[in-house]
Amino acid sequence: MTQLDILVVAAHPDDAEISVGGLLANAKALGLRIGVVDLTAGESGTYGDAETRAREATAASAILDLDFRRNLGLPDARLTETPEHREALAEVLRATRPRIVLCHDTHDRHPDHVAAGHLARQASYLSGLIRLAEAPGLTPAPFRPARLFTFFSHRQPEADVIVDISAYFETKKRAVMAYSSQVQRQAKADPVAHLAPDSDIVERMTLRARSYGALIQVEYGEPLGLVGPLSWTATDLFGGL
Repeated sequence: MTQLDILVVAAHPDDAEISVGGLLANAKALGLRIGVVDLTAGESGTYGDAETRAREATAASAILDLDFRRNLGLPDARLTETPEHREALAEVLRATRPRIVLCHDTHDRHPDHVAAGHLARQASYLSGLIRLAEAPGLTPAPFRPARLFTFFSHRQPEADVIVDISAYFETKKRAVMAYSSQVQRQAKADPVAHLAPDSDIVERMTLRARSYGALIQVEYGEPLGLVGPLSWTATDLFGGL
C-alpha cells in the first residue's frame, strides 16, 4: 500500500476536487504523495449514478495525478458514525499512513458531510490504538496522522488557513469539470436544486476561491480549518517575513 503525505477523506466523489483540488495539485507539484478516500459512491445523488461517478472520479484522479484513491462503498445519504464505518476508515489510515488528513467541516448542512467529518476524526484516533489494530482481521500496524485540517462545502466561514492555489486553479477546475454529471447548471425551476437557481458548481467554486484569495492578496485561495493547535517554532512563524 502507498504511504501518503496527504489523504483527503471525502463523503462523495467530487467533494475532494471541489474543496481542495488546488491544494492537492500544489502538493503534487512539490513532490508529495497524495490520495483520496471517498466514503460513498454518491449513488443517491440527484444527478448521475454510481457507475458514472466512478468513471468521473477515475478521470479526475488522473488529472490530479493522485497516488491513491479508494471508494469504501458506504451508503450514500445514510452515512453514519458506526463502529463498522469508523474501523473501515481507520484501516485505510493505517494502510496509507498519511502525515496530514483533510476532512469535511462538521457544521455542513449535508448530513453525509457532517458524518464524514466526524468519522475522519474518530478513525484518526482509532487508527493509533494498538489493540484495535491487532484485532483479528485488522491490518496493518497502528498509526495516527500528525495533523487534521477541515475543508468547507456549503459554508463560507472565517478560515484558519488559506492556501494560495493561484498557480493550480486551472488544474483544479479541469478535475472538477471531469464530473460532467455534477457540474450542470441548476435549473431555475428545479425544486431540489442545492445551489442557487441558474448557478453551477464551477461558478460557485470560482467565486469562492476568488473571495478567499482576496483575503491573502492572491488570485485564488482555498480555506482550511484547524483541528487542534499548530506547533510552530519562531523560525516557522517568522522565517518567511
